[in-house]
Amino acid sequence: MRLATLNIQHGGGRRITPIVEFLKDLDSDLLVLTEYHLEDKNLAKSLMDLGYKYQIAGSTLPKENSVLIASKEFFEVLRVSQRITSVKLKGFTLYGVYFPQGEAKRPVYESLKNEVVNAGSTLVIGDFNTGLHYLDETGKSFICADCFSDLKDEGLVDTWRTRNQTAKEFSWYSSQGNGFRIDHAFCSAELDQRVSKVEYMHSPRELKITDHSALVVEII
Repeated sequence: MRLATLNIQHGGGRRITPIVEFLKDLDSDLLVLTEYHLEDKNLAKSLMDLGYKYQIAGSTLPKENSVLIASKEFFEVLRVSQRITSVKLKGFTLYGVYFPQGEAKRPVYESLKNEVVNAGSTLVIGDFNTGLHYLDETGKSFICADCFSDLKDEGLVDTWRTRNQTAKEFSWYSSQGNGFRIDHAFCSAELDQRVSKVEYMHSPRELKITDHSALVVEII
């Protein structure tokens, strides 16, 4: 199964067409799109035309940045909210996440940890707006980096980092040119063993389709 997450930058706007073209070429089985806007019916319809007939958006407000989970395979909806939307797939539970900025992240982390503790085989994927100091950024600017690190206490594994232990590869850059790895995939230990590939695809960011790189995870 091929899954991907991409922050489409404030709903995509006039960039919807190249975003859809990128997602078409990516040909994932399931997408977690962050900063999705419920009001943009063109994106939802375009994804439907690509075969993503099962969709759930995490917001009820038209212009609110939220999570969209779109799948070619059936899923059971477990929770719907702006920051955490979860579905049950064959073999595991998926949480699509879009974290806020600053200290506002802390209660979202607490809510996530409470949910995954008894979830069994789990994948948490999306825009965390957080990472590890000096490793997922050049300095020490992340707020709630302790919460990010504490996910391991809930049995979750940073799937990309376990395979790239000292590497620096960034998924978003500030206007000053500083790089940050803030788009992540965390798996339960059992599911992590089934991950055959995890990689960033930088073309959507480099081509200015959006301001984030995509993260792709393949599970056998």
